[in-house]
This record gives sequence, structure tokens and C-alpha cells, in this order.
Amino acid sequence: MSNVHIYSKLANSQKYTVYSPPTENANDVPRVVREILIKGGAGLATKHLITPNGVHTAITAEEYAHLKNVHLFKVHVEKGFIHVDDKQFDVDQVVSDMGDAQDPSAPLTPSDFEGGDGDKKIAVTTGKKGK
Repeated sequence: MSNVHIYSKLANSQKYTVYSPPTENANDVPRVVREILIKGGAGLATKHLITPNGVHTAITAEEYAHLKNVHLFKVHVEKGFIHVDDKQFDVDQVVSDMGDAQDPSAPLTPSDFEGGDGDKKIAVTTGKKGK
């Protein structure tokens, strides 16, 4: 079975859940058919102080057939947080080609704050009143 390669710029791992199709009986509750975990960790320092720009997860073609129908997965692909490929490449190269989309749950970095370029991104306040 061939692998499908998922490249993620999400800060946290994401478990996508595939449910059974709806039935005609309104009382039937959808059942969980499969859960597929896509690793996260982009922008988070590891215990070795390495901060990856993206993370690679290999899944089977069968898992991808289920995954591509999950609404949240489609949203993550459209927003540029996830890239799917049939070949394995260097994660940093793929992630750099994915654009500037940043996961809103990613930790703040110095580039997120007011900088010398005049572009005010996040104002820093101490919460203390002036003298």
C-alpha cells in the first residue's frame, strides 16, 4: 500500500474523526468509523530546543480516502495549514512553499509584536498604571 504524505503547519496534533453516513432513521446517532491522527508541533520547541516549521505524517491511501471527506481537514487544506503529496520531501522545503498562513493557536514569537518596521501587530501592555 502506498503512503500519502501530509505536511502540517498546525501547532497541535489534530485527530480527524470519520463518522458513519446518516441513515433515514432520525434516532440513529452517527458512529465513529475511524480516527486519523495528523501530527502537529510547528512552532513549538521540543525538549532539544528545536523548533520545527512543519511536521510530516505518513498515512495510507485508504486513510486518505476517508480523510479527504472530513470537513475540518478540507478547511485546514484551504487555509494553507496542511499540504498533501504522494511523495515524501524535506518538511522545511514544503512548509516554506505553503505560504505565510499561521495557525491561530501557535505560540507568539518576537515577530508577532511591534517591530522596527512600523507595522504594529500586537501591542504589549504590562497592566500597571502609570505614575
